[in-house]
Amino acid sequence: MFKKTVWIAILITAAAVAQDKPNPAPGPTLRLEYTVVEMEGAKKTSSRTYTMMLEGGKTGRMRTGTRVPFSSGKDQALQYMDVGTNFDARTTMTEGAVRVITIFEISSVTAAEGPSATRAPVLRSCSDNVETVVPLDKQVVLTTQDDPGNNTSLQVLLVIKLVK
Repeated sequence: MFKKTVWIAILITAAAVAQDKPNPAPGPTLRLEYTVVEMEGAKKTSSRTYTMMLEGGKTGRMRTGTRVPFSSGKDQALQYMDVGTNFDARTTMTEGAVRVITIFEISSVTAAEGPSATRAPVLRSCSDNVETVVPLDKQVVLTTQDDPGNNTSLQVLLVIKLVK
């Protein structure tokens, strides 16, 4: 019984000490601007920018997309899948630059061939997990990916700006 009481007292004391500690100073606020460029051969077919405000040292998540219905087969029951763009980022400040971990997934529905009512949609997907150091105010290429099924590629760029 004595040991149990001592452990409870230690836990209560530890909780009280943790509450008395001031929160660490927040890191600087950063604006992360991700640009997704799609190319067909040498021709740019689309460019989209996604912006995230993030306190240094914190993790940010961004989700945008659509739920796409499709028929599951003979019973014609509808099922749904999420397609769109997802970014997760975590930053750490270094001297004049930012170490950033970016995890992203970009998916879309491609044009179906044949009667679309009898087929599930064909999904195009691109994902990566990149850790790099990005100088402030300088755009860098995080990744370039070629689609092996056709003559298209996708490029993800990032510029990080310090919010004053």
